[in-house]
This record gives sequence, structure tokens and C-alpha cells, in this order.
Amino acid sequence: NLIKNGDKQFFHFINGGAGVGKSTLIKAVYQSILRFYNSLPGSNPETNRAALCAPTGKAAALIDGMTLHSFLSLPVNQLDNPLWSMFELFELTEIMRQKDDKSFAIALSNIAKGTMTLEDINLLKSRIVSTENLEMIEDPIMIFRSNAEVDAYNTKVLASLNIEGATANAYDFCVGDGLASIKEKVPSNVKNLKTAETYGLPLKIDLKVGAKYMMTVNSDTEDGLVNGACGKLVMIDYGK
Repeated sequence: NLIKNGDKQFFHFINGGAGVGKSTLIKAVYQSILRFYNSLPGSNPETNRAALCAPTGKAAALIDGMTLHSFLSLPVNQLDNPLWSMFELFELTEIMRQKDDKSFAIALSNIAKGTMTLEDINLLKSRIVSTENLEMIEDPIMIFRSNAEVDAYNTKVLASLNIEGATANAYDFCVGDGLASIKEKVPSNVKNLKTAETYGLPLKIDLKVGAKYMMTVNSDTEDGLVNGACGKLVMIDYGK
């Protein structure tokens, strides 16, 4: 109605926990906007455009859009922005993804809010599987509390795979102005940095054909190559 009945600019923010249907709602709004403008007399569907954006790369990929910073060329800024006060918040609260398992859906919501009940805790504890019985579950998703535990488990799993593999080592170099002597020292200093200090880029990656990998940085939002995206390695190109 805001679009049909006026030309005043408005700002709406869709929020909600995981699985409440934010992406589905945004896609529906997007289609409704295009349908309305395409129905106007003299309208050219080829020139009507609507931008789909989201704060993070994975959220943008879910709606086939772009990140807000990329689309609007926004600089990184930690200071307050007065534009925020212009937005009206719409919060979705009913979980749709796990609507057939209400107790599990409530537990997930309470975890996100930090308001877990004893019932939630007992439900999750009832689903604990020991390390010795992990082979009973096909391709389980493993969640650890530290990066060190993640790295140790990944190294163990990859080492156990008796298939074609290789190790890809990072090639570090300096760009921009600076003394040559300083630029020569920087790459060696980088070797001592932790992954958290290199924007999530590891110094080396053990590659195994057929193994699953998860991206930890945004590479190409439009192609779905974003932080959190998972895929399987199908081939190693040794020529590059």
C-alpha cells in the first residue's frame, strides 16, 4: 500500500531469528514490487529494477542479492549513523523451518536469545552422541567451541582420506608504496600470524578430492561464494 498510494520514501527493516522466513518474505515483497510497477500503463518491464540487499554475504546469497556495503559502496564505519532512526522495525517471531517440531524450534530460539530453560537443556543433552559413535551418522556437521579444535579435527579427517590430494600454500606479497627493505620483511612476518589475524585466510590448505570445505570469507556474493557456503572439491588444477 505504501508503494501504491504514495511516493514518500520509507525505510523498513525485517528482523527475526533463524528460520522465521525473512528471506521468503523479502523475495515475496520483491516480486510484489516488480509486479505492481510492471502493471502500470506505459511501464517497461525491461527497465524496472529493484535491489535485493542484506547485511552479510550469506544472507545476501539466500535472496540472490548483494551485501549492502557492496551495492551502496559503503565504507567500514563503527560510528553511529543517524539514518538508523528513520527505519521502522518489523520482527518475525514464528519459526517456520522447524514448525513440525515445536519444542526443538523453541529451544533454538532460546539459544539465540540466551534464555534457555532446563527443558531446552535436557532436550539438547538427549541428542548428544559420543565421539566413538559418530560413524553411525552419515556426514555429520561438527560444531566446536574453538578454532584450534576445528583445525585439529579437520586435519585428522583429511589425513584419513586415502584419495588424491595436495597442499596449497599461501603466496604473500606487498602492494603499495614503501621501502623495499620493509616490504621484503612483511611476508615473513605474516607467517607468524594466526588465522583470526589474516581475515580468515589460512597459511595453507590441505586439499583432498571429494572432501567438503566451507568458505570463511566473501568471494563472490552473486555466485553464492560467501562466508559459510559449503561445497565439495571435485578437481585439483595443478597447472595454476
